[in-house]
Amino acid sequence: MKNVTLIICLVFLTSCASTKLSLTNSSECTNCRLERIEFWNRWLAVCAPGNKVSSTSSVWSKTKFCPVGVTYEGFKTKDSLNYLGMVNLYKNLDTAKEYLPSIICSGSNYPQKAKVNKGEYLIKIVKVGDDISSESPYYITPKEFKRLKMKPSRIEQELALPLTSNAGIYLVYRIHALADNVVFQSHVAPTVQYHLPSEAVYWNTGGATQTLVINNFKTEFWTKETIPSDTLKIQTLPNINQRQNLKE
Repeated sequence: MKNVTLIICLVFLTSCASTKLSLTNSSECTNCRLERIEFWNRWLAVCAPGNKVSSTSSVWSKTKFCPVGVTYEGFKTKDSLNYLGMVNLYKNLDTAKEYLPSIICSGSNYPQKAKVNKGEYLIKIVKVGDDISSESPYYITPKEFKRLKMKPSRIEQELALPLTSNAGIYLVYRIHALADNVVFQSHVAPTVQYHLPSEAVYWNTGGATQTLVINNFKTEFWTKETIPSDTLKIQTLPNINQRQNLKE
């Protein structure tokens, strides 16, 4: 079913890639939080109707979000060692089969094994109202976070965040390693998000290095902050590809 969805998304991409959209992006803002909220709400209205930046839950019935990454089957056959390493970090095989395909497809390359040593931490940014209590495995290293902050107008693009996850400001949470841990890393794949009746298509370029913490639910290995360690205030409007611009 996931493969069918991906094929549908790719077909839709082909048909809409040449659609000309207008609204130039600006890197300047005076009240950045409010202007960024307005910017993302405009995109939500056409590509993910029923959602707003202020929403505490997401409505997915009227939007499609498709990573254009590597395939799960390709990973299983071409990199079986790392595939088995990831499977073994899940609670059981059934859970791995349910969640691993979408995780693999979120990357533009096959995940590679890495280590996070005891006492080190990883980072996740979320919009206000969210936290990191779920078992979502997507994190970044402090080094990658520092790199992303150097070009703030591109943060959402490089992380390929769904429109429903974009915000005016972000909360910064940490997950701390209580032991030496095996994690996996890949480059974030490009994504596309759209609402079929609309001609507008929202693209993300991807490119950031994501660290996949498969066993983040294991409290003997990880502890998650319940209070954010910092707030990320971005003092610029998003800089997105010109073909993504909305019509005035």
